[in-house]
Amino acid sequence: MLDSVCDRYSDGLMFLGIMAGAINGRLILPQIMGIDGWLWSGYALIGSFLVSYTRARAESAGCRKLSVGIAERTERMLILAFGALSGFLGWALLLIAIFSHITMIQRVLRAKSILSKPLEPGIQKP
Repeated sequence: MLDSVCDRYSDGLMFLGIMAGAINGRLILPQIMGIDGWLWSGYALIGSFLVSYTRARAESAGCRKLSVGIAERTERMLILAFGALSGFLGWALLLIAIFSHITMIQRVLRAKSILSKPLEPGIQKP
């Protein structure tokens, strides 16, 4: 549990650092689709938190390990690292924002399909 909490803190601090740098002008992020780069960082932060939250809620509701989706934490961090190192940080934030929200939707739909199945005799929901 401590590892998961530390992961959320590190995710939050990275995205907040990017937002702070972009807002105060020390980090230049281009507008993409008419949206400022710092705002894409906020969307990526929300998406990243929702990916882990939907998994935790689904598992606490009775789903087994719910590791579906195209953007788990490892993939999001790799996209962020490649974007930062290649000079395409704004595009990396856009990808993380989109992919993390897709992953959250995939997990919600998968959890719905698992939890809506009738229970086998002798098995109780938590």
